[in-house]
Amino acid sequence: MAEALEPSDERAATDDLRKSTERKSELLMPVFEELSAITMLFAFRGLTDADVAAFVERCESEPIQWYYQILSNAFLDTLEEISNGLGVEFVTALEAQPDP
Repeated sequence: MAEALEPSDERAATDDLRKSTERKSELLMPVFEELSAITMLFAFRGLTDADVAAFVERCESEPIQWYYQILSNAFLDTLEEISNGLGVEFVTALEAQPDP
């Protein structure tokens, strides 16, 4: 969104923006993996190995995978709907700010 504030002749090309985003994602991936591991350790802290194995087996079942997909799609669709107009609102708000 910040890129949209630049004059059109100074904006980065779409491919450059995509590459920049991918590089940032690669840098953040280890952080997300570590946070996920900590979350899982906390969530399963009181369970036996057998309990965790049964949970994983159930999660990999077709009905549960279907449920996770539906839940994920609903979440992402809602997030997309909410964020579609965010760029315009962001630029409008920033343009309304007084010059420093």
